[in-house]
Amino acid sequence: MSETGMKLIGIGREAEVYARSETECVKLFYMGFAENQVRSEAERMKFVSESGVPSPKYFGMEKIGGRYAIRMERLDGLTLLHHAIESFDSKIDYGELLGSVQRDYHRVCAVGLCDMTETLRWQILSGDGLDESEKNEMLRRLEKMPRGDRLVHMDYHSDNVMLTKDGVKIIDWSGACAGNPYADAARTLLTMQNKSYPADADDNEELKKWLDETREICRLGYLRGYGAPENEIAKWTPIIAAARLSCCPAGERGQNIKRARDYLEKA
Repeated sequence: MSETGMKLIGIGREAEVYARSETECVKLFYMGFAENQVRSEAERMKFVSESGVPSPKYFGMEKIGGRYAIRMERLDGLTLLHHAIESFDSKIDYGELLGSVQRDYHRVCAVGLCDMTETLRWQILSGDGLDESEKNEMLRRLEKMPRGDRLVHMDYHSDNVMLTKDGVKIIDWSGACAGNPYADAARTLLTMQNKSYPADADDNEELKKWLDETREICRLGYLRGYGAPENEIAKWTPIIAAARLSCCPAGERGQNIKRARDYLEKA
């Protein structure tokens, strides 16, 4: 048991997750996180929870030992990524499920949440890899893209979807916005198109090949489940790649820079 009196069940970049009971957990942010940052995430989670989207129930915000915390439903299950890795023959089905679940939450109107375009603007400006002139040109092109008012997750992938006894649950809504659903889909597809590998795969070509094949199978299933033309989603890909430079893993940075620059070089 930790100093909080609760059992630690997860550790992330911004917070720790503790079990308060069999049905409730607490996302406890690290010391130094401002109240307005946590409140913003709490408001997004509350909106999603009340919208009918399959997600953890929101129970409120509080302070524990000088740190801000969000109370939510504790989920019991494994992620879609785990199931896909364990069951190779079902990968295309899990990919299709990933796409269909995203298509469904994109039907939700999210007027009242922060604007996705403004979020992408900030991410592009704060990213590392493009020079100032490249960033400004990317922002100019972003402004020409169609806006929207649909609920977008902006970090939706198979490790943020859980299969529980109550069905599918989508987690980690910290980046939820109102925006164009194709941008959200492009963000999801980018995780399958960019090649990155765990550190222990550096000299394991067989493992790399297996991971690449897995991504491709899941991509095909995802597109079938989502049901939108890939070329429409692809229009957002270089812009999302530029925005990802603010937070992407080191192994994907070069690929995102190339996608963004190839796009900027086109008339």
